[in-house]
Amino acid sequence: MPTTRFVPAWSKKTGEKHRIPARWLDHPTLGKPFTTTEPTGTADAAPVDGAPDELPADAEPAPAPTTTKATARAAAPATTGAAAPKEK
Repeated sequence: MPTTRFVPAWSKKTGEKHRIPARWLDHPTLGKPFTTTEPTGTADAAPVDGAPDELPADAEPAPAPTTTKATARAAAPATTGAAAPKEK
């Protein structure tokens, strides 16, 4: 059985380095998200998600979180004893 040769490859989406089987590069599906060319300027590039490190000076602050039924129930004090019977 032949041994699999692994090669360095970089994700086209994130620029993250991976080691993948060389045969994947010729495959239309497996090789599509990878490139063998190392991305340039990774030290000066934007973060992986594309968001800037800091907000612009004129950016508005995010709205305050609101309480939903789920968070209100989670914050409510726990009841003790048996549950009350349901009315019909």
